[in-house]
Amino acid sequence: GAIARVANDGSGPPPSRFLDVGCGTGLLLPFAVASGVPAAAYRGVDLSSRMVEVARQAHGDGALAAAAFDDRSFADVLAEEVAAGAG
Repeated sequence: GAIARVANDGSGPPPSRFLDVGCGTGLLLPFAVASGVPAAAYRGVDLSSRMVEVARQAHGDGALAAAAFDDRSFADVLAEEVAAGAG
């Protein structure tokens, strides 16, 4: 799927940093890791503080961070079904 293509499409090594915009409960983290993204490379952000708290409880604090990153900090960014929850 989309995660496998972004994480490791065969054209090179997995990204060193991977941003999941609208991460919700962090559901994509295990799929990203299974696709070759090192767990330490994953960062998830979400507008819902409740979803971030649920994700932190499920996956630990390290994977979810405040949305303050330097320009060009990530090799890949995935925002899957973000607009669906915005309505």
